[in-house]
Amino acid sequence: MIWAKTNIQNHVGALFKARLCMSRRVYTIGAGIIIYITLFGFLSTSQSMGLPTNVCNGHFCGPVQQEIWNRFQGATGLKLVLIPSVYSGACYHDSPSYNPHTPQFGGVLIDKVRRKVFFHGRFSFYKQKHPYADLSVEAARERFPEHYEVTLYDMFAYAESSDPLAPFRYWFRQEADNKDLLLVGYFGYNHTILCALDRH
Repeated sequence: MIWAKTNIQNHVGALFKARLCMSRRVYTIGAGIIIYITLFGFLSTSQSMGLPTNVCNGHFCGPVQQEIWNRFQGATGLKLVLIPSVYSGACYHDSPSYNPHTPQFGGVLIDKVRRKVFFHGRFSFYKQKHPYADLSVEAARERFPEHYEVTLYDMFAYAESSDPLAPFRYWFRQEADNKDLLLVGYFGYNHTILCALDRH
């Protein structure tokens, strides 16, 4: 009887040690997964997003949108010699809130501060008159107080915001034979933008 009791105690102790060892292993694996996911997420967000694809498709892609998209695909990075500059013109929005074939207005300032490039900008909807037509750089700086840093790449420029209420990703490109600014972007959670903006 004593032998049986001791044997049971040893068996229970062995099970406890095995479970403790397993829990430590699970904790180590779990911690490793968390570290990996955190590190992978950080590396992913720190890498270039690349260029968007298949922006012009379906109901959103009329002749005007297709032309902007074609121009964007054939363009390259920002012309640094033009900074600072104000750009404005027509934008098309694929969103439940707006008619995708009705041109709206966009105004963008590409600026430079201490060797870093920033953009300021705004969109206006269903305006009878172009609200950004005659903006100077100085006036745009006052009118568009929010600014976001632009990352420059050889073939495009990129800006983003992770604001949970209004996240966005914007790509900027320019063509070799003119000074226009082409903008393609995603705003919020179900909103695509195509803009062809003239330099003032």
